[in-house]
Amino acid sequence: MRRRESERISLKQHSVGCFYIWGANASKWDTLRCFSLAYYRIIEAIINTPRPFLYRIYKDGSLRKIELS
Repeated sequence: MRRRESERISLKQHSVGCFYIWGANASKWDTLRCFSLAYYRIIEAIINTPRPFLYRIYKDGSLRKIELS
C-alpha cells in the first residue's frame, strides 16, 4: 500500500481512511494481539484525522501516519 502510487491515488480520490497492520506472515494470534494493542489508537485516529489518511500499525500497537503525497 505505501509503495504503490495507484493505491495511494485511490485513497485520495475516494477520501478513504485506511490502516495496514504489521504481520502479513504472522500467526493469527500475533496479528490479533497487535490489533488489540492498537485498538484505542485506531479509534482516536478515526475520530481525529481528516480523510484521506493511511496509517501503519506496528507490532507493539503503535501507529504511524504515512503521507499520501
